[in-house]
Amino acid sequence: MKKVKLLIVIGCMLATCFNLFALSNKLFTSSVKDSLTPQKLLEEFSLFYEFQKQGDYKSAYPHGWNVITNNPTNFLQYKPFKKMEVCLWYMYDSVATTEEEKQAIADTALAFYDLAIKYKEEEETAGYFIARKAYVME
Repeated sequence: MKKVKLLIVIGCMLATCFNLFALSNKLFTSSVKDSLTPQKLLEEFSLFYEFQKQGDYKSAYPHGWNVITNNPTNFLQYKPFKKMEVCLWYMYDSVATTEEEKQAIADTALAFYDLAIKYKEEEETAGYFIARKAYVME
């Protein structure tokens, strides 16, 4: 009876180790694009929209970036690029932002404006984003 209990305990320990190994392997090999299913993308947009609406721009930024770098076409009616621009400029103009962070935000803004021009929400906003990109480059 003791041998059976010992075998069960060892089997459970081996199964637990195997599951932990499989989980850690999955975490290290999965990419961001793989994890953003349509449902996850909707969740990211919802978080972005709510944080941005409440004025918490630093928290809204990573969620908004995930949305606009993947597939924002389903959300263009909510004007995510204009909302994301507000987040970027808020972080750039913040007193707590260092010069290195400002340079990184400016570089991010250039990539952001390229995406905004690519997905142009409306025809007249494409010109707006081109002008803003030129301003940042200057």
